[in-house]
Amino acid sequence: MKKFRKFIFKLILYPSLITIILIAGLYGLAIGDVFGHILNKEELKDLRLNLATEIWSVDNKLVGKAFVQNRSESSFSEYPKDLVNALVATEDARFYQHKGVDYISLSRVLVKTIILQNKRAGGGSTITQQVAKNYFGRKSYGILTVPITKVKEHILATRMEQVYSKNEIIELYLNTVPFGESLYGIQSASKRFFSKDVENLKTEESAVLVGMLKANTAYNPRLHPKRSLERRNTVLSQMYKNSYLSKEKYDNLRNKKLVIKYNSREKYNPTGYFAEQVKYKVKELIKDLKKEDGSKYNLETDGLQIKTTLNYSLQKNALESVLSHLKAQQKQFDKEWKSLRKTTKYKKIIKKEVKKTDKYKLLVANKEITENKLNQILKEKNKTLVFDSKDYSIHNMTLQDSVEHYLKMVQAAMVAINPKTGAVLSYIGGKNSLAIPYDLVYAKRQMASTFKPFVYATALEQGWVPCDYIDNTQKVYSDYDNWTPKNSDNKYDGHYSMKGALTSSVNVATVATYFRAGKENVNDLVNKVGVIDYDLPDYPSVALGVESSNLMRMTSAYDIFAIDGKHREPYIIETIKDKNGKVIYKHKATDEIQVLTKQNQELMATMMRSVIDNGTGRSLRTVYKVRSEFGGKTGTAQNFSDAWFIAFNPEIIIGVWSGFFNPNIHFRGANGYGSRAALPIFGKLINGIDKDKNLRKYSRAKFPNISESTASLLDCPDFKDDSFIERNFQFMEKKNTSTDKEKTKSKKKKKGFWKKLFGK
Repeated sequence: MKKFRKFIFKLILYPSLITIILIAGLYGLAIGDVFGHILNKEELKDLRLNLATEIWSVDNKLVGKAFVQNRSESSFSEYPKDLVNALVATEDARFYQHKGVDYISLSRVLVKTIILQNKRAGGGSTITQQVAKNYFGRKSYGILTVPITKVKEHILATRMEQVYSKNEIIELYLNTVPFGESLYGIQSASKRFFSKDVENLKTEESAVLVGMLKANTAYNPRLHPKRSLERRNTVLSQMYKNSYLSKEKYDNLRNKKLVIKYNSREKYNPTGYFAEQVKYKVKELIKDLKKEDGSKYNLETDGLQIKTTLNYSLQKNALESVLSHLKAQQKQFDKEWKSLRKTTKYKKIIKKEVKKTDKYKLLVANKEITENKLNQILKEKNKTLVFDSKDYSIHNMTLQDSVEHYLKMVQAAMVAINPKTGAVLSYIGGKNSLAIPYDLVYAKRQMASTFKPFVYATALEQGWVPCDYIDNTQKVYSDYDNWTPKNSDNKYDGHYSMKGALTSSVNVATVATYFRAGKENVNDLVNKVGVIDYDLPDYPSVALGVESSNLMRMTSAYDIFAIDGKHREPYIIETIKDKNGKVIYKHKATDEIQVLTKQNQELMATMMRSVIDNGTGRSLRTVYKVRSEFGGKTGTAQNFSDAWFIAFNPEIIIGVWSGFFNPNIHFRGANGYGSRAALPIFGKLINGIDKDKNLRKYSRAKFPNISESTASLLDCPDFKDDSFIERNFQFMEKKNTSTDKEKTKSKKKKKGFWKKLFGK
């Protein structure tokens, strides 16, 4: 018996000694910073949260933040007493008795975990240890990760308790603890789930938020209300157990229904796409800048103050205009979709998109799922959270239903730029940057007729004038696979002046003007203004905008028509200041490029005003009753895949694009025209901002009067019918042509009797 006791003693003693030696060794190594530096007491005194960078509009509205963690500051004095009591009762009942580490609780956890093999015994971490974890994170040390991190947090917690009061530790904890949904800190959570500041939380609301600390997604009151309610009552029970609640109050609170008032600022953030572009640009601008200590700036942690070019009031109006029109467009397309989705073409598109989804790929990768089972699963309807026009909602959907939901969603983007400086005043990249992060401002889409003004502007620069007439006879270009440009009205008689051809967006005349201008000259102009950054392909259809660009490039390029013929690069950031207010970056205007002469700019502006007054953009006057002075151009890509409208005056250029993510999906007819799909957004915006006295300078700006000599160059009819003699001699004019012949024609203007008689 004595030997047995001795054996048991050794069995316990030796492992214990070895464990103690190992733990002591880990502590020694940790204190020696072998596993990374651990802040000492002096360093802990300066402990601060990472400071979020703030993004401001030109009219001093906070439009975004850049941060490592989405947190809002709060102080202990703001915390309701029951919030603190709920936290202590649930997370660390002996918080006010221990000095950073609760050895009683730790021993209990060790016994339950190691001896009793109870995996639900908990971690034994105090609130102070959790602060250490939240601030400094955890690194991987292989198989020693758990003991090393626990030792480091033990040391940090002990040092923190010597530097901070208990109340300050509570404050540090509640400012760093995660609540899911990319939220950190009690103030952010209070605003998100109850739409109130933390100081106004009720006891039962405090219990809900404290309950989330165990598992923020599992006990999220929006996603899992039943579980959240049960967890809330567990927290209330702990408060009662620790004498923070009377029996009467506890019974009353636990019987209350779970009521939240969910509010996500980001959900309706009208500047989401813009803010992301700002972050991207700032990272480029600060990458070579250094602080006084030689270290580099960090966008997410250095509390930078960014002043942007965005006008928040204009931005809100722009978003309302986009969403309002898209709602009407969606109703129209939903009707078309019912029949479109049944066609062979669209069935193939839908099937292809279904196969791209992660769910489909996972199902196919599972070798245990037969083809019949796969088809059965794909037909099953499940509760699916999808984004509608403005918010999320849950629908019973198959996988294909959810794919179709987004495929048929009508999209739009809008950009507004100051033509005098290049400053971006408004930026709408889509419906919702969180739900649909793809930024359509930079999506490459077919330019369509919005490209035509560059063709006509080049022709003016080459010596042609608005009253030079162009034969509207349809031609076959034999050296380009007998390509034949077609007019939208299928009429091919008479002659158009350059002014009239642009006003009515006549394709045949535009191609002829392209040859007048010269491909190389058109190429040079569009490269100067940044529409494209490559040489135009050698085929005449480029004159009709078959190449692709993006909304930012196109809108910016129209500045050459707005004021002085100069192009200025667009920009979005005015200044960047450090956390102390020191300016570390200030925008400097880039070199202006003189692209058009002042007279040709005035001619183009007047010709493009005619587009709105008399041409393809006239619904701005007739339907939307806009009386303001604007020049502009509509654009409709092949098969209605892309709709455009870009308009300008001396104070603002506004570009609108509308379409679908997949260009193979589109309206079947008139609803896909630029004048119906894009122009209305502009019309609604102008009507909206005209009601705001602070924005009226954009809607009511006027073009300066042009000289009599410049006006005389525009004094001619837009269209002339063929005369009797011309009609009888038309047999002499060949329909077939080639690019070489067109280039030869463009080298000199027609002169003599016919020009004098008919003005050609």
